[in-house]
Amino acid sequence: MMYDYFSSRGIDNLIWAYSPDQTKFETYMERYPGDEYVDVLGLDFYFFQYDGKSYSEMLDIAVPRLRGMATHIKNLAAERGKLFAITETGWENAADAKWYTSFVWESLKDLHPAYILFWRNAWDKPTHFFFPYKGHKTAKDFRKMRENFLNN
Repeated sequence: MMYDYFSSRGIDNLIWAYSPDQTKFETYMERYPGDEYVDVLGLDFYFFQYDGKSYSEMLDIAVPRLRGMATHIKNLAAERGKLFAITETGWENAADAKWYTSFVWESLKDLHPAYILFWRNAWDKPTHFFFPYKGHKTAKDFRKMRENFLNN
């Protein structure tokens, strides 16, 4: 509907991403609108610690899960002539100084997504952030992850 609405108004300079949240292989394409409507196949994947698991235990779960889904989506995108991206990600208030290299880089290092979008830092909630700010303990690691992607 949105595509048709914008098209009917002459707005044709948008990039359309299809990006279900942390879905399973078998259900990823369940609500896919069709190749004529989509430019990017993506994935929304957030990192959470839950069920009393340690950070290390969560990495052991999350890295192969993101890597598996990202590989699956990258292959689907290639078959359809689409871009592949991580359309939303982050870890609210990232608690580990090496999160960007130990999670994001380790999960995606050889998959070459077109882009990775980290979610917002709320202007009205100082403790609600998904991206390092100047002086945050993850800022240096973010720069290292960025360099890794640029040089890989």
